[in-house]
Amino acid sequence: MWKHLRRLTILLFIASNSFVILLPGDTQAGQAEEGTLFVRGRVNTSDAVADLSDAVFIFGYVFLGGAAPPCLDAADVNDDGDLDLSDGVSLLNFVFSGGPAPPPPSPEDPCPGTDPTLDGLDCASGIEPGADLPTVEIYAVIANAPGVRERSRTRLPAGGAPDTYVVEEGTSFTILVEATSNRDTFTGFSFDDPANPGQGNPATLDVTVDLPLGNPAAGGVAPGENVAPLFLQDLDVWHDAIYRIDHVGLRISGDGPLAPVVGEYTFTATATDQDCVTSLPASFTLEVVSSQAPDLFAWVETGMDPTGVAEAHDLGSGHARIGEQGFLLVVEGLPNGGAGPAPDPSTLQITADPPFGPGADVTSQFVVDPLNPLRFSWRIEPGANFVGMGNTQFTLELGTAPATNVRTAQFVLERELSYPNDIQPIWNVNCSGCHEGVNPFLGLELVKVGEDPQILWLNFVNIVAGQPPFDSIAVRLVQPYFPQRSYLHHKVRGTHMAPEVSGSGMCMPLDNPCGLLEATLHRIDSWIVQGASKF
Repeated sequence: MWKHLRRLTILLFIASNSFVILLPGDTQAGQAEEGTLFVRGRVNTSDAVADLSDAVFIFGYVFLGGAAPPCLDAADVNDDGDLDLSDGVSLLNFVFSGGPAPPPPSPEDPCPGTDPTLDGLDCASGIEPGADLPTVEIYAVIANAPGVRERSRTRLPAGGAPDTYVVEEGTSFTILVEATSNRDTFTGFSFDDPANPGQGNPATLDVTVDLPLGNPAAGGVAPGENVAPLFLQDLDVWHDAIYRIDHVGLRISGDGPLAPVVGEYTFTATATDQDCVTSLPASFTLEVVSSQAPDLFAWVETGMDPTGVAEAHDLGSGHARIGEQGFLLVVEGLPNGGAGPAPDPSTLQITADPPFGPGADVTSQFVVDPLNPLRFSWRIEPGANFVGMGNTQFTLELGTAPATNVRTAQFVLERELSYPNDIQPIWNVNCSGCHEGVNPFLGLELVKVGEDPQILWLNFVNIVAGQPPFDSIAVRLVQPYFPQRSYLHHKVRGTHMAPEVSGSGMCMPLDNPCGLLEATLHRIDSWIVQGASKF
């Protein structure tokens, strides 16, 4: 030990007098190793930190003929493409003197990385990635009004090919990344940096696009550039603690620096969990079509007159949600973000379903804001002029003169449902007999006279369904926010035998197969979309 310290003291003395001793046969610039993971400064493999022992390893190799580092890139602490005295000194300065951290992949980074520098060093033995991969999905959804939660789950219209979405040039939309933890490890994500709450953690996300978004010289992004920092700079993360699902979104304004021109764009994403395991890549295609149609938004306000200040949407569903109090539903058109004629207020058309019936026109309910001819509002009083139960989808249309430039947008309004008052009565009427008593069918008790409905709720929400296999899309009886992932949704609609579900038996209720009224099915699905609360 003393011998090593004496040699280290001599080396530090040499460094302090500005001598540089190079490794014989210094490497020349070349192609960096692709895909090999390492941490700069972690030279030996006996521990998981960069410390004094790593500096000693470097000095031993450079000066004493010691063993070669298993990853030369890791020993190149200052990333200059050479292994010499300065690498060990840089590491000691970082470890003991508060000096600058080594370049990426730095010991301060949360995960190992690949070498971003083209040099002649290689990494024969890096850090092996984990085998239990998380999954990721990326897709395009409508953009809510500015100032509210941007994370709607209402997808843009589908294109002609799988995983293709269509948006009109000059209109706003949102790109949503949905990352799900591995089912075996349930290792979470940290899009929100634990060390800096409210700040995004760029090591957890990678999103690229194959074409320029906007003008790269004026705030846009170049092809292949990682746009994850844009997702994370104005952080809006939603986390499902039970299923370990995380959402993070990027809103692209029709008149913003990222607004795409006409073309087909392929977005690709990977997500890295807290064990530094990266998902397989996922992608979608965005088809941007030529248009001069207006941009179009809707939101909810609680006052009597529209102000332009929207209420925040629900954290989980991304939709506007209302209770039993009156509110304003506001619709506003804006000129196309590119170029074209101004919107024509007379072209406004709004339909809603339910509770008004498929295609019911409610345009006449909206009045024009005297201060803004392109802003319209409807004062809604639940139980009076709005008697629906559950979620209502509004279809908005606004055009220009001539009316060939028409924009259509969707908006979902959630009227909050109560499990004891709105859902438990469905089971009481339709599931009694089979799903009650000492031995309820399949062990699922939905009805019990005198029982607190919130106790019965525990029997099926977040509970494994049993009939579908583990790889089914609907493993749980009810997965909050996701009807399509809920076996109950498929069982009452008769879609439980579909290959992706792989259920069994008859649809429910047995005494009236698939006989629930559409309004009842809609109420069940609305409750699930709202988060399947037990209250």
